[in-house]
Amino acid sequence: MVSNYYTLRHIALDLDRRLAGAILREAYSQERNQLILTFDPSLPQSTEEPPYSLIVSCEPSANFCFLRRRQTRAKKNTIDLFPLCTGSRVRSITMHPSDRQMFIHLESSSQLLLQFFGSSANVVCADVNGNVIDAFLCRDIEVNKSIGDGSVRPSTAFDSPLEIKTYLHSFPDGNLGRLLKSAFPTFGSLLVREILVRTNLDSIQNVAELSTRRLADLCDAVLQLLRELHLPPDSRIYIEGEHPLEFSIVPLQLFGNHQYHRYDSIHEGIGRFVGTVRKDRAFVDARQALLHRLEREYDRTTRALEKISQDLETMSRADFYEKMGKLLMANLHRVEKGMKSVEIEDVFESSSPIVKISLEANLTPSRNAERYFDKAKKSRRSAEETMERKVSLRRQAEMIRKLRSALEEASTTEALHACTEEYRDQFEKIGIRIDRKSQIKSEPEVPFRAFRVTGGFEVWAGKSSANNDLLTMKYAKPNDLWFHARGAGGSHVILRAGTGKGELSKRAIEEAASVAAYYSKMKNAKSVPVAMTERKYVRKPKGSPIGTVVIERERVLFVEPKLPSPST
Repeated sequence: MVSNYYTLRHIALDLDRRLAGAILREAYSQERNQLILTFDPSLPQSTEEPPYSLIVSCEPSANFCFLRRRQTRAKKNTIDLFPLCTGSRVRSITMHPSDRQMFIHLESSSQLLLQFFGSSANVVCADVNGNVIDAFLCRDIEVNKSIGDGSVRPSTAFDSPLEIKTYLHSFPDGNLGRLLKSAFPTFGSLLVREILVRTNLDSIQNVAELSTRRLADLCDAVLQLLRELHLPPDSRIYIEGEHPLEFSIVPLQLFGNHQYHRYDSIHEGIGRFVGTVRKDRAFVDARQALLHRLEREYDRTTRALEKISQDLETMSRADFYEKMGKLLMANLHRVEKGMKSVEIEDVFESSSPIVKISLEANLTPSRNAERYFDKAKKSRRSAEETMERKVSLRRQAEMIRKLRSALEEASTTEALHACTEEYRDQFEKIGIRIDRKSQIKSEPEVPFRAFRVTGGFEVWAGKSSANNDLLTMKYAKPNDLWFHARGAGGSHVILRAGTGKGELSKRAIEEAASVAAYYSKMKNAKSVPVAMTERKYVRKPKGSPIGTVVIERERVLFVEPKLPSPST
């Protein structure tokens, strides 16, 4: 209700009492869509009236204004506004009789018009004839267009129950909620709901459905609320737990079951409400950002677990390789160098089937057998590492579920702070940094393709030639590993040192190289040569084309073009 007509009307009355005769010393902005008007007291050297600042918000979702002791102006990023008005003395401050417009009349024959019209909110400066000279927000403002003097009568004004009944009876099939909004546009949705709660009526009921008694009660409730709205404001903030629900200048049965805080000053009440809502919104946004990040990490982790389970089903070929090696060793006399395959009886099977064993023609028979033993050993090691990774991912999924549950239980800023402090290490393990000032920060989205490889190390891949330059020359650090498909166009790829656990493993390096192979013009090859070096040995000659670099101390890896699993 901070931008309700009656709230603004009481503010205008109070401002006129406090600021008539005061000098508008400054008009400036240091925050998006917010104007600050600073007034000096009406009498020089006055000790009773301190300097005031009127805070005016034209934020589409949060129109409001309130008076406070002089606002401290920032030393930078501020802009002066309305130079024709500053230095002028205030003659009076008035409210439009039926619209959310407040007039600040100045002795310099100019005036400021504060318009609280939601997404069209603005503050405009007009001359003595009401013609627009300047505007805070240039939202299709037509210079020299007349703003009027605010002297028109309300479109609807009812002084008795009979007048209200007559109006309502003229729309027998009319919806009560819509009719009340139409008859009393200054009420707004909140006060229309309040009337319906006070009379125990439903907004979708039609006038024809009401008995004479119910209609009389409705008319009396409307007039009673109007009387309350014209009394000195009973400023209060209704709350639910620690969260603000609504500011009001009258008691609301709509929130009869909720607690509230009362304030002596309407300005103090609005200022406190605005500040609390902003803090509450920051809390909600911070918690939601963390929950969103956790949900994303959980999805990546579960996808990785599914892929690992599938990989394990096809990975256990160690026994097959070992058997091939043993069969070759037992039949060396039948194998000659230069053969590409050999058919041997499988004595390890009861039916002794004939199996065809592939050979490397350039290897001796015994070296071919050793090759199969090596493949068996590598397959077992890979399966063991994958099982360890599976256990690690299961622990990570459980940790994320625990963090998510703790966040959902945090219902206040203080509780959220305690939660992030308690689980700081766990958050950081999954890439969410909580700074020491308790400001929650999710790691920013980088402008590159991002992956994780074995050990939890981050891999970034460029998206274009310009993006490659940005990645290599701006984002990569000297000790990061740099990759690029050798002899072919493609992405620059960075394996970020220090972003995972322990030292970089051979497998992590090969996985990063596979990313570079995948994002190259040799993507469809079975094996791709990839150049690797440390970032400090990569330089960009002056005048070289976008994406072109020169590297030193390179090492070439032959890898399969592929991407790591979603959360490897």
